[in-house]
Amino acid sequence: MMETVSSEAVLARIYGVFKLLGFDRCAYLAPRDQAVLAVVEKYAKFRQGDTWRTIQAAFDASGMRPTAPDRWGRGVPVTAEQKGTGTGGM
Repeated sequence: MMETVSSEAVLARIYGVFKLLGFDRCAYLAPRDQAVLAVVEKYAKFRQGDTWRTIQAAFDASGMRPTAPDRWGRGVPVTAEQKGTGTGGM
């Protein structure tokens, strides 16, 4: 019986294989395939951004604000006022 696999799961597996092999070891590929491989190479960054957007939506829905380390991890500046409170902005 053939199992259905999402395209995201396939992309994650392809990323894992090329991460182990090295993305730069496929110079012989056609330009179109190299472009696809470049997108696959950025997969982890895309997923990280998507995860942070999901977390932010959950924060917004619940009225919760991220801690200072979370804001820093997302690249959002922490104000001097929040740094001095020791509460991480909560």
